Amino acid sequence: MNGFRLARTGICRATAGRSSSSHRHAPAPQFYAVLPPTQHHCHVMLAHYTNFTKQENRNRRGKTARYGRQQGKIQRRGDKQKYMRLHRDLQPTELLDLKKRANMLLRDFDAEKIDKDEAHRTIMELVMVISRLWSNKKNFVDEDEMHDFVSLSHDLVMRLLTMRSIELDAVASGILEKKQQSAPIYNPFKRAVLNTEILCSTVALGWSRCSPKVAPEAPMKAQTALKTLELIHERRKRISDDQVSYRVDDVKPQVQFYNHILSCWARSNARDAEKHATSLIQRMEELGSSDEALSPDTYSYNNLLNLYAKRGDVSSAEALFSQMQLLDTADVFSYTILQNCLQKRFMSRGRNRDLKDIERAEEVLSQLVSKYESSGFRDSRFRPNNVTFGTVISMYALSDKLLKEDNELMRKTRKWKA
Repeated sequence: MNGFRLARTGICRATAGRSSSSHRHAPAPQFYAVLPPTQHHCHVMLAHYTNFTKQENRNRRGKTARYGRQQGKIQRRGDKQKYMRLHRDLQPTELLDLKKRANMLLRDFDAEKIDKDEAHRTIMELVMVISRLWSNKKNFVDEDEMHDFVSLSHDLVMRLLTMRSIELDAVASGILEKKQQSAPIYNPFKRAVLNTEILCSTVALGWSRCSPKVAPEAPMKAQTALKTLELIHERRKRISDDQVSYRVDDVKPQVQFYNHILSCWARSNARDAEKHATSLIQRMEELGSSDEALSPDTYSYNNLLNLYAKRGDVSSAEALFSQMQLLDTADVFSYTILQNCLQKRFMSRGRNRDLKDIERAEEVLSQLVSKYESSGFRDSRFRPNNVTFGTVISMYALSDKLLKEDNELMRKTRKWKA
């Protein structure tokens, strides 16, 4: 350890001279960083990550065990069977039948051979069943097949939005005004179960789960549906309830819909993805000034942060992360994404890597651990995971490897000169 400078970072109270037994009994998790990093430092971080996990588990074990026993008693066998039935994988024969029904419905739409209420009911049934392909991330679905079914669901939802727009046009032109004078008010029960926005949001989720290579048009298609829904919502607010067959909330975009589109842009390889994502965040902030429910949440900012990290834009990621800390919207994923952004820049510089990236990544980890400790190990938003620790460890390990390679190269150079 001669010649190395120890820099305290506030993550664990471990010294370089302690034995492995003293690591297990460290009173509080704090680390010392060795600059330049060594393999011993990585072992120290691993040992104290284990200590941190044990300490955190001791604080939560009692409450978690009681909660688990209660939930086990509450859950019934019928509910479990229903859950398994709804979340099982779709069989190939079912997929063929769904595709056939959807194509037939689209043909009936084009030929205007379908009733309005029946169309909405059928579209909702088809989209919700098809969405089982992408609602569970554990489902292994072929990328091309996923793209085909998401595109098919998108066409169905766009037909439904067209039907909503046509109804508004009819009201505006006065065609339905005379009819409403003698006709009763629309059935409130039917209006309560309809929700066009949920269907649009479900399809947007499907676009966000598609591979960017297979579906490069995914973000634009999802944003087209959003703009159409926003236009219908603005027109619907100016019409009385007794003239239209659906409620205002039925076509009101929710924050989840915006988040799915942001997720599409975060995964997109388009050059203007950052521009579209930033403008969408600004749009949400404008809407949030009048309706707090539409303000960007943690998921919204994390998507934009992930876009910056994907492109290695550390300065933009740092600025957004500071804004999230001021708004108290940062969580463990925000810290992890920023660490990944620093790691990407550190690895992309070759032998010109800057150790300040490692120091900053460890500083981010220290802030996260401090927040979680100050909450009494109860706020799960700040609970560190293996990725937050593993990112810093991998950066130290890579730096140690480069240091050894440089020393070996220097030794060979001196031997050659001699």
